[in-house]
Amino acid sequence: MATRILYLDGEGNARQHAGDLSSLLERIAAERADAEAAERAARERGAKGRPRGESGGSNRAPPPDARKRSFKEQQEFDALPARIAAAEEEAATIDAQFADPVFYSGPRAAIEKAQARRAELTKQIERLYARWAELD
Repeated sequence: MATRILYLDGEGNARQHAGDLSSLLERIAAERADAEAAERAARERGAKGRPRGESGGSNRAPPPDARKRSFKEQQEFDALPARIAAAEEEAATIDAQFADPVFYSGPRAAIEKAQARRAELTKQIERLYARWAELD
């Protein structure tokens, strides 16, 4: 019998629910209904301020921060997938070393160097993905 459930919503979020599956499902359904009602209310409030015949959806100008990438940014954007793949490949190689028990029988300095490099790679990969999202 479950007294706590770890709920993964499929969008990268997790939360812990105290109770059984039935109560979790009821709670999720209620939250979705509340969100849909709030969205409908927001749409209705937005539609009241527009003149007739104006939908406001298709003829909007692009957001002010949407702009074309410069030549250098486009080159950087095109190179990012290869840079990310190289960093992830190096991280996977280090992870494979960590998985080998023989690796830990070597010199401590080599182990610490590999751990430091792995930490650097994690940060680098995060920065590369953030930059990719920024340029996209």
